Amino acid sequence: MQIQLGSGVLAGYSFRKVARSLSIDVFSYLSYRSFLRDAYTDLKTRQRGFSYRWFSKRAGLSSPNFLKLVMDGKRNLSPRGAEAFSTALGLVGREASFFRELVDFEQAETAADKNRAWDRLSSYQGHRQVHGLERHQFEYLSKWWHPAIRELVAIPGFREDPEWIARQLRPAITAGQARSALELLIALGFVARGPDGSLRQVEQLISTGPEVRSLAAGNFHRQMLTRAAESIELIERTERDISSITVALSRKSFQVIKERINQLRSELMDLAAREGNPDRVIQVNFQAFPLAIVEEDPVAVSAAKLDASEPDGGADAGAAPGADAGAAPSAPQRSKLADPGVTRDAEFEEDVS
Repeated sequence: MQIQLGSGVLAGYSFRKVARSLSIDVFSYLSYRSFLRDAYTDLKTRQRGFSYRWFSKRAGLSSPNFLKLVMDGKRNLSPRGAEAFSTALGLVGREASFFRELVDFEQAETAADKNRAWDRLSSYQGHRQVHGLERHQFEYLSKWWHPAIRELVAIPGFREDPEWIARQLRPAITAGQARSALELLIALGFVARGPDGSLRQVEQLISTGPEVRSLAAGNFHRQMLTRAAESIELIERTERDISSITVALSRKSFQVIKERINQLRSELMDLAAREGNPDRVIQVNFQAFPLAIVEEDPVAVSAAKLDASEPDGGADAGAAPGADAGAAPSAPQRSKLADPGVTRDAEFEEDVS
C-alpha cells in the first residue's frame, strides 16, 4: 500500500497505524512541545523507519527538521501547521482539537488570551480527569478571596458560615462565592476538620506544572494589585500602609533590593507563624520594576574611551586644580546645584485621606 503525502511517497504506513502506535495520551499534557518530544521518542523507539524526515513528509512539510525546530522552541505552529502535525501523528476527533488548543495555550502572547485558552482546555473531559487537581489549584490562585479565606480560618472566632465569611472580606463577596471557596479549600487539603469538627488550616504546598503555575501566579498578582489600589478608598488610612520610592540604581544594587525583599518576606512569614491571637488578614505586596533602563550608546562609549586616552588639555581658570571644567559635577556637587524643592531620591509617602 502506498500513500501520497506532499511530494513524497511512503510505503507501508497508514493513518490508523500511526494512531495506534502512539502510546501516550495528549490529554495528559499542558505543553504541546513536551507532547511532541514524547511522541517523537515513543514513535522512534517502537515504529521502524520513523524519523524527522518521515514526519515532515507525512505532514506535507518541505523542511525535513521542522518538527525538531518546533520541539526545541525555535519555531511556532500556525493553525494550519497544528492541523498538519495532528494529522501526521494520527490524532483524530477531540484529541486533534485538544492538540490545537494546546498550541493556542502555549503560544498565547497575552494573559487574557492564555486564560481563554485555559478555559477551552478545561472543557475537555480527558483533561479534567487527568488534571483535576491542577485545575483546582489554578482556581485557588485565580480568585483573591481563596487565600484570604484560608487565612481567615486561622483567626479565633472564625465561623463556618458563608454569609459571615463574605461580610468579613474587603471588599465583600457573595455567600455563594464563600461557600464555593470553602469547598475548594477542603478539596485541596488546605483546610480540614479537627477532632471537634471545626475547620483548621493545613500546611499544604501548591504543586502545579510551570505552564499553569505561571499563568495562575500572574492572575493572583494582578488581582492583589487591584485590591491594593482599591484599598486607598475602601480602607481607612490607619488600617493600611501604602508607600513607594523611586531611585536610580545599578543592576547590582537592584539585585540587593531583591535579596532584601526576599529576606523581609521570610521575616514576615516567621512573624505570622508566631502570632498567637490574629484578628485580621493582611495582604503585603512587593513590587520592584524598572521605569527606565539606559542602554549604552556604542558611539558614546568609544568616544569616552578615546577621550580617556588623550593627554589632559588643561583646566578652566575657574576650576579647581586637576578638575575637568566640562565634566559633570560629582554626586555632592549635584545635590548642591539641584533645585531645593526637588529631591533626587525622593521617597513618596501617601498623603491621601
